[in-house]
Amino acid sequence: MLLMLQVYDSGAPDETNTTTVDVRVNGNSVCPSFTDTSYIIRDVWETTPVGTVLATITANDTDAVSNITLIITLAVDPTAS
Repeated sequence: MLLMLQVYDSGAPDETNTTTVDVRVNGNSVCPSFTDTSYIIRDVWETTPVGTVLATITANDTDAVSNITLIITLAVDPTAS
């Protein structure tokens, strides 16, 4: 399952960047499906603490006992200087 992640700032003009996140669900014969086609996370400030939950997204999994939940949190890039 591929997720596209796009970020942008509120500068003038806006600056954006996009990347793809590959999420692999092991031991699953049916691909999970999301209830929405896109999710928007708004107003993440530069001062937002690391570890803050930005979104919780659930995917329906028809061949599993429970659904799949993705929790997206703010983290520090270990390669940034």
